[in-house]
Amino acid sequence: MDNWTLSDWCDQCHRKGGLVVWTRTKTADVPEEITFLAGEALADFVLGKVDAFEVAGLIWCSWETPEWYHLLNSGLRVTFVGASDKDSNLLALGYARTYAHLAPGEPFSYANWIEAVRAGRTFVTNGPLCRLP
Repeated sequence: MDNWTLSDWCDQCHRKGGLVVWTRTKTADVPEEITFLAGEALADFVLGKVDAFEVAGLIWCSWETPEWYHLLNSGLRVTFVGASDKDSNLLALGYARTYAHLAPGEPFSYANWIEAVRAGRTFVTNGPLCRLP
């Protein structure tokens, strides 16, 4: 375990039935500063070891936007999942939520929710969920 790579950790998570979500670790001001996708992280996305990309706070022209476009420009289709990025009481827990669409008739379970996220059947919101007739 002393020399595990990110890929090793992703594989271990998947063996245990988990979901690998990449989270933002650094704010990139310009595309040239996107260094976390220049190494193993990008390779793990390409190899399908990462299931989703976390967006925090949902300010759509925010910190994650350069990374998101970098992934798209690399030809990758990456699922978004929401996160509140809560580090104080100024932001409500669950501010950003991820909804996953299960297949018709599929019972709600953690495993089925994970598979829906992996399949990219999600949307992220910080607003109310309205159903219109």
